[in-house]
This record gives sequence, structure tokens and C-alpha cells, in this order.
Amino acid sequence: MIKKVENLKDEQVLYEYFKEISDVPYYFSDVGFDSWRESMFSDTDNGVPRFDELETYLLYEDNILEGFIQHGIAIYRDENSAPNYHPLIRNMHYAKHSKNPEQLIEKAFDYFKSKNMQKITAYFQCFGMSCYARQGKLHESQFYIEDLLTKYSFTPNEWNDYFSKDLSGCSISKDSEIICEIFDESSKGMGIKFFFNGEQAGWCGLSFLANGISYLGYLETFEKYRGQGLGKRCMNNVFYILKEKNFKRIDTDTYTASDFYKKIGFDYKGIMRSYTNYTE
Repeated sequence: MIKKVENLKDEQVLYEYFKEISDVPYYFSDVGFDSWRESMFSDTDNGVPRFDELETYLLYEDNILEGFIQHGIAIYRDENSAPNYHPLIRNMHYAKHSKNPEQLIEKAFDYFKSKNMQKITAYFQCFGMSCYARQGKLHESQFYIEDLLTKYSFTPNEWNDYFSKDLSGCSISKDSEIICEIFDESSKGMGIKFFFNGEQAGWCGLSFLANGISYLGYLETFEKYRGQGLGKRCMNNVFYILKEKNFKRIDTDTYTASDFYKKIGFDYKGIMRSYTNYTE
């Protein structure tokens, strides 16, 4: 049986389900209900809605919740802030033993057909939930779901490696030659500019998540300073700043810099993928 999420009770049931599947690295189980609910159903970017429409359905089998799907229309904005609309399966999960998970994806296809929308994306990162640093891709712990996606003509189109570093058990000394200037700091995150020999050498952007977790969303060392080990030194000072602020962990994901993160002490936490369907 498929049931549409339409009230607070349904939302609370889904929240408890999320906590049960929190073995996914970026499904932080300590996210409070209010924060989870806002990012699940009313997510915004600087106050601007990220979705034109969202529908969420629960999959019950023998009166037990075995999965869910959330799909709708995501809003891209170009450099002039003009909206572009895109059909998206934002998230879908079901138990491996589910008898008929096809009900979930068929519900999404019926929705997109009614909107006359094609070229569907599933698990697109930047439209993940804000309380999970917008992680939206499918983690390898759930890759059995690929079988269903393949059945409905989805193919992988992007993948990243996910990493995590424990800050609580390590001693970090500040690199005095790297000057860090914090900007745009709020309860949700901050940016840091790196200066070396009086010049800006790069910058990074961090999100602040639940339970002492920070997420590194952006890291750039300017071309002039690449290949000199400066990225490692800058990240050392990021670790120092986060420990001073009592953060216990920093996470990130990358497509091209896996070796770099391994060298500076991050632990590999698996592959993430997104998918597209271009059939008509």
C-alpha cells in the first residue's frame, strides 16, 4: 500500500524511519525533528525555495513501513536568478526484502507524466536535504536500489567519494604562516580565506551540522600556490579552528581529490552516485 504524507503523524513516522536507516554516513541520526522536517519538506537556499513542488509517499507492506519516495520539481536558478525547472526523484529508499518497491517509482513516473516532464534525475546532490549538507546521492550501502533504477532505464551519471575525519581524538597545532580570515559566519556555517606571504592563497566553505559535525563543501587553493603542499597546511588550520569551536568531526565528498583527503587523515566512507533517465 502507498500512502501520501499529508499530516504531522505521517511526517513523524517517516522521521523515525530515517533514524533507522542512519547507517548511511550523511544520514546523521541526531538531527532533530524540526530541523529534519524543514529540510525535508520546505528546503530553501538563503530563503529562496529549492522546489516548486514535492510529494512524499510511504510504502507499507503487511502494515509495516518498508520504504518511501519523495519526488517533485526542483528549481535551478541561472546567474540572473531566472528559474529553470527539473523533474527529480529526490530520495527513495526501501528494505531489501520489500515485495513490491516498484510501487514507489511508478508513483513518481505517473506524477511526471501528468506534468508532461521528461529527462528525470534521481539522487542529485545539490538538492539533498540541507540538514545533511545537501547530500542527495545514493550511497553504496543502498546500491541494491540500482536494480530498480536500471529496470526503469536510469543510468549513473555522477559519482563521488565520501570522506570523514575524526577531530576529537587528534592533537592539532596551528600553522602560524597560514593566516585564516573567517567570513560569513553564522549558526549554519562559515567561510575561511587563506593568506600566505600577504596574499590570499585560497578559501573554503563549511556547513555546520548536527552533533558537532562540520561539512567541507568547497576547498580551493589558487593556481599560483598549487603543488607546494599548501592545501594540506590550510586544512590543518581548518581542523584547528573547528576543534576550537568544539566540532568533533568533519566530512566531505569529492570527485577528483580522493588521494589528497586520504593523505590528510580522512577515512573513506564509500561511493555516492546520481542517475538520469532520458527515455521518452
